Amino acid sequence: MVNAQEWVDNNYLNKKGMKELKLGSEDLEGILDLNEFVDLEWVELWTNKISSLKIDKCVNLKVLNIDVNELTKLDLSKNINLESLSISDNNFPEQDLGFLSHLTKLLHLAIQSYYREKDTFFYNRFKGSLKPLKNAKIKELFIANTNISEGLEYLPYLERFLVGTGQDLSINNSFYNFTNEKQRPHLQGYTKIFNNLQKRAVELEREKEVENEQLGQLSNLLFPNQPYNFDQLKQEIARLKHQELALKLRNKKTEFEQLITTTKKKAGESLERTADLLLKTQKQIFQAKETPQKDKLKIKVEAYCDVLEGNLTQEELKNLLTKQTELCQFERHLENLQQNQEQLTRQIEIPPK
Repeated sequence: MVNAQEWVDNNYLNKKGMKELKLGSEDLEGILDLNEFVDLEWVELWTNKISSLKIDKCVNLKVLNIDVNELTKLDLSKNINLESLSISDNNFPEQDLGFLSHLTKLLHLAIQSYYREKDTFFYNRFKGSLKPLKNAKIKELFIANTNISEGLEYLPYLERFLVGTGQDLSINNSFYNFTNEKQRPHLQGYTKIFNNLQKRAVELEREKEVENEQLGQLSNLLFPNQPYNFDQLKQEIARLKHQELALKLRNKKTEFEQLITTTKKKAGESLERTADLLLKTQKQIFQAKETPQKDKLKIKVEAYCDVLEGNLTQEELKNLLTKQTELCQFERHLENLQQNQEQLTRQIEIPPK
């Protein structure tokens, strides 16, 4: 596992202006403060081990997914623009939904404990009524394996919902088969909801057909006169993407080398070695996995910067280090794409073109 705050601080030096942060399943743990990312609108932190999240200054946030973590509380008092909130499979103590009553723009809410069994003593313990959500226009609701037991009548816009076996909301037991005549006595007052859900199911089926047709057309462009094969198409798209990113990486390296040359020239011949050591150490920080090792390397970086500040401004040094980190991130992304491409190649046999 990796310390969440350190990982984010090391990998995102320029926080202002960022609108999306997607860090699902990155083995992050501990406390995470995102308040420097003041422009964030979309955050994904699912499947980590984050125990505390601070986002009270992220007032533009619209989407937050922190499913499958270790939260016991979450301050959303300033996040009034949230439209989608997913906090399923955390460890919230017994409480009602009053802490969500101010989220009037909420359309999607997931607070269930789907992946964890209750006998582990690690699950969301939400209870009571859905009434605190009455001012929102929630369309999707996921509350399986919680103790929410009433208040569905306060959600007239609801189109899709999931409850657990035994939860009594006048409608119980997962997604409903609303065509079952035996269930109809329990569905009085919810006809509109289920009609909308049925209509949406038809729409989704049609959308699926259109998507498959479009994928078939794309496959025909890449593999004329061959039957549509999704794995083959995916492998070819991955190859083309890798080819595109490899070209971009070469250009980025060229630009960075030019920046290094300019920086060294301004620093002076006597400090060229110091500049090289600075960049080498910064790259080691990016590659290091252990926190103590990173801390030692950061001390070295600060020392090199102090020496170079005689000839270079703090802004120039910051820009140099930021560009190098971005280049390292790009290289890692390309390496991951190459590994995925190789894995796909092993899984399928590509017909000769």
